[in-house]
Amino acid sequence: MTVLGTQAAMSFAAEPDIKEWSDRVALNWHTVKSGETLLTIARKLRVSRGDLAEANYLSVKARVRPGQKLIIPREPATLMAAQPDRPTPPLEPRPTVERASLVSAPDTSNEPEVVRRVYKVKRGDTLASIAQRFDTSVSSIKTWNRLHTNRISAGQRLTVYIHRDN
Repeated sequence: MTVLGTQAAMSFAAEPDIKEWSDRVALNWHTVKSGETLLTIARKLRVSRGDLAEANYLSVKARVRPGQKLIIPREPATLMAAQPDRPTPPLEPRPTVERASLVSAPDTSNEPEVVRRVYKVKRGDTLASIAQRFDTSVSSIKTWNRLHTNRISAGQRLTVYIHRDN
């Protein structure tokens, strides 16, 4: 009879499903050797650097130390194959349209066309004067140009949208 350590016995007893616990124990581990990086380890083990970093709660640019133990992520297909008692969900048929009716597009011939213009700010211009010139609002100009303040400078290029009649 094998005697488990106190911590192992407690974690084993806390797990409701023995199969799930055995899956966790069967994780693949890698011990970092001197000179290895996440990238070299990922290449050697044929996993992506991002997946390796994510499995170990590291950033993709994190440095690893010799002796550090890393979890090697398994492919999702391997995980599903390892659990044959979980059936794949059945495919549900999607409804198809047998006959499409012709839907007419709304008549836009009377609506003015919106045109994008780039305006080069001149000395003395303010957002208010530019907004007035293009018949729009200061907040619209700020939104279109991702401005957080009302400060603009000569030579700056601003995008404005104007209505052009047909």
